[in-house]
Amino acid sequence: MQIKFRCPTRIFLGPNCVMENSMEMSVLGKKALIVTGANSAKTSGALQDMISALEQEGIAYSIFDEIEQNPSIKNVFEGGQAAKEFEAEFIIGIGGGSPLDASKAIAILAVNDITPEQLMAKQCLSSHYPLWRCLPLREQEVK
Repeated sequence: MQIKFRCPTRIFLGPNCVMENSMEMSVLGKKALIVTGANSAKTSGALQDMISALEQEGIAYSIFDEIEQNPSIKNVFEGGQAAKEFEAEFIIGIGGGSPLDASKAIAILAVNDITPEQLMAKQCLSSHYPLWRCLPLREQEVK
């Protein structure tokens, strides 16, 4: 059996990794929509870390912190609309599964005027905005 695997994703892990690698975001654009849930990114400090990194790079941002657990189609369409209204150039997902999954759909909806059915059938006209995903880790989990 032959297996081919390609994973062009860059992963940064460790204390202060967002701030120390903030220049990686500057190539994605000058306006970012941060996608997260209501509490965990704030409680963990990940949201503030990201805001500090964006400000360091001179990147404007808007926060969409309305991602629900197991986000509905309506919820991700609201996020897509927020990205369009802000004219975001890239999307940042912070959190666990729901915000990260929602950020992928929001990146597609930010550049496509499609129906929920087209989204579910993966019938997109354009690709999607660049994504930057952040999974918060508590300091004791990194040690």
